[in-house]
Amino acid sequence: MLFHLWLDYWKTISPSRKARRARPRHPRSPTLSVEPLEDRCLMSADVVLEWNQLLLDTVKADRVLPVAVPRVAAIVSAAVYDAVNDIDRSYTPFFADVRASHGASLEAAAAQAAHDTMTALFPAHQATLDATLAADLAGISPGRARQGVAVGQAVAQQILAWRSTDGANAQVNYVPGSGPGVWQPTPPAFAPAVAPQWGYVTPFAIPSDSAFRPPPPPALNSPEYTAAFNEVESLGAANSTTRTAEQSQIARFWYGAAGTFTAGGYWDQIAQEVAVARGDSLVQNARLFALLNMAQADASFAVWDAKYTYNFWRPVTAIRAADTDGNPDTAPDPTWTSFLVTPAHPSYISGHSGVSGASAAVLAAFFGTDAISFSFSSDSLPGVTRSFTSFSATAQECSDSRIYAGIHWRFDVQTGQAVGYDVGNYIATHSLLPVSQKGDSASAAPGQDRNGSFFNSQSASSAVALSGAFSRLVLPGGNLAVQPDSAVLDVGGTGLGYSLNSTGNVLARSVPSDLKNPLAITTANLLTVVGAAQESAFEFVWDPIATGLVTKI
Repeated sequence: MLFHLWLDYWKTISPSRKARRARPRHPRSPTLSVEPLEDRCLMSADVVLEWNQLLLDTVKADRVLPVAVPRVAAIVSAAVYDAVNDIDRSYTPFFADVRASHGASLEAAAAQAAHDTMTALFPAHQATLDATLAADLAGISPGRARQGVAVGQAVAQQILAWRSTDGANAQVNYVPGSGPGVWQPTPPAFAPAVAPQWGYVTPFAIPSDSAFRPPPPPALNSPEYTAAFNEVESLGAANSTTRTAEQSQIARFWYGAAGTFTAGGYWDQIAQEVAVARGDSLVQNARLFALLNMAQADASFAVWDAKYTYNFWRPVTAIRAADTDGNPDTAPDPTWTSFLVTPAHPSYISGHSGVSGASAAVLAAFFGTDAISFSFSSDSLPGVTRSFTSFSATAQECSDSRIYAGIHWRFDVQTGQAVGYDVGNYIATHSLLPVSQKGDSASAAPGQDRNGSFFNSQSASSAVALSGAFSRLVLPGGNLAVQPDSAVLDVGGTGLGYSLNSTGNVLARSVPSDLKNPLAITTANLLTVVGAAQESAFEFVWDPIATGLVTKI
């Protein structure tokens, strides 16, 4: 793969040759061509990519649980971003805003921040981390290196101190339930539930772990549940005669158990491939991986919030006990076994789908298009390379893989992907913004509610596109005039209506059956208002699935 060829070459370059490369202040994106690599400005990109790959190798070697990988990756990437940005100042700070000289080395700051966070997270690997840092610093002039190292150290200390109290290691006394629809330990190991505390971990950038909580799974006697039951029973069985050879390959390719890069790591691989092909700079890559890994982490927290809120059973449990579900259209199979081993946590919603949706959203936003072609290999299925034409198609295949594996329902992956997209889009539009675009939402501290908004309306006539299941729009003060029990919201004339009272409580709701995503609206045609009482601001939460709400801010 292009990235690995580049990385192998980079490791052969001598420190003196590294030193000859000047970092361009505003690097251009070179076209891919055959030319001497030392004549290209790759120095500004290699340190971020090098340490990101080292992180993936480390989580694989330590067999880190898949649910935990995005958090550690986000810690490292956030530190690298802040260390680089504290010198470059092209974007808004994330957490650690350290005063730094423009003469400080970006490479030294990034490498030191990555080294210090990874050493704290993976102390058994310190010798490798120390050697990598020493090699990176060897080609940088001592004065610039010293300044960059100081920035990287200060940033890493702040990020690590903040995340040390985020609740990732909290103990939660989770007792599985019983009965139809309720998660129970699954064969063959019947292991206890994994990470029941994960839905309480302090998020990196979204308002809260529950901010994007989806509605409950479908009722056991519903047509949606019946269709999902029949699909996974057929396609996901260990001895399935309907699953194709390619579908079996897809299931294995994306499985991502401990001892691999995991699903989140596969998206980092994808980002690495695209970044190298584009010739992106160190500053660009620092921002890319911070956005990507924070979105993955926050998506995992949101997914786990849903998992342990609804505690829904896995297909292997449901199919074996279908005679208890009250659904005359499902039949039990007491010997049914999933194609791949079922993970030890509730089914609804899918973690793979959540992480993939968040990743696809961030990458499309960062690169300016969803339609980017790439190929990559998975260490879950060595020797196999799969090719894709878009990030969204990749996320869809990852979601489908969980059904082919027999470990998720269709509604698990659909809702998980929707939540992931909402998380990714929220972070892409609220975090690490260019300084020229900085607004109020960009300046809030990490983990705080940046007005809880998906988009911030700047004027009563500005157009806003809402998409996904839980999109939000904040209306500035003066745009609402309400009278008790009389204000009505009519979204774009579609009939999606809400009645409000003066405190912002929803009194009534109507939804047209043919409402489709995305829905384009403007604040000018959003409200039909009766009365003269002025309120400072309201938040409109558009939710076409669950009960919507409008609240005063």
